[in-house]
Amino acid sequence: MFGSGTDWLKTLLPLVRGELKKQFTPDRTGLDEAIEPDKLRQLLGASGLYFYRAGSLQLVFNPYVVGPYSSGTFKVNVPYDTLRPLFAPNGPLGGL
Repeated sequence: MFGSGTDWLKTLLPLVRGELKKQFTPDRTGLDEAIEPDKLRQLLGASGLYFYRAGSLQLVFNPYVVGPYSSGTFKVNVPYDTLRPLFAPNGPLGGL
C-alpha cells in the first residue's frame, strides 16, 4: 500500500496514537502502555488492522489490543488525503 522509501510509520504513528488517546475516556478505558510508540509501531506492522473505506483508511483494534475487553473495539480513520503522498504508485491506493 505504501511506497518504498517512504517512512509511512513516522506519519501514521502520531496520527493513530493521538486518535486512540482521544477515545480513552473514564467510561471507555484504554491501555496507555499499549500505545507507547514502540508498541504501537509493532501493532501498525500487522496487516489485519487496515480496512479500505470510502475516503479513509480505517484501522481496527480488536478488544484486548489497546484496551480491556469491556471497552470494545477501537477504530481510527485516517483520510486518504493525509496519506496520499505515501502511497505506492502501483499499490491498491496509488490511483487516488
